[in-house]
Amino acid sequence: METNEIKKAIRHGAMRLIKGAEILTELDSQTGDGDHGLTMTKIANELNHFCDEQEPLTVADLFSGLAEVVLQVNGGSIVSLWAEMLFGAADAVGEKKSLERSDLAVIVDGAIDGIGTISKAAPGDKTLLDTLLAVKTVCEEFPGGEQFWALVGSAAEAGAESTRAMPAKYGRAKQLLDGSIGFLDPGAVSMSMFICGIAEYIGEKHAE
Repeated sequence: METNEIKKAIRHGAMRLIKGAEILTELDSQTGDGDHGLTMTKIANELNHFCDEQEPLTVADLFSGLAEVVLQVNGGSIVSLWAEMLFGAADAVGEKKSLERSDLAVIVDGAIDGIGTISKAAPGDKTLLDTLLAVKTVCEEFPGGEQFWALVGSAAEAGAESTRAMPAKYGRAKQLLDGSIGFLDPGAVSMSMFICGIAEYIGEKHAE
């Protein structure tokens, strides 16, 4: 995939976030301050604007440019997490001007490393990291096959769903202690929406 196609996939993911804003707001209202839907809409709009207006030469330029515009959003810790995730992905891909399916594993590893620069969250801490780790597992266990992108989307959804059984360790929800069990983590769900949108777009293009 060339950078123009990658931008289209990112826009598809961003539109999933915008369409899912009401769901995200409802989820965040259950255990947090209820602004996650609004914040993710702001992030999605910045992603779309960058993809519409900029023509980065490399994939790293694309990801780092996206990170920079995300940082302009006023929206709390999730903004920093998404920005560092994208910076990490940029560092991981080097000077590539296009991506192969196998590069997703590299991107996910870089995203996780990026998040690790500002967060001590671990697997099972009820964060967006649980969604990314589920996708990482699919990349490692099912690197090929016609259903790869469908599996990526399913893994992202399963990763987000897994947070329902976890006590929160971060954000306002951590004040609830075990009372947060039974609720989905909004950040994990928004990450799932984004990844599912990207996987859906690439999967459809791959099938053509």
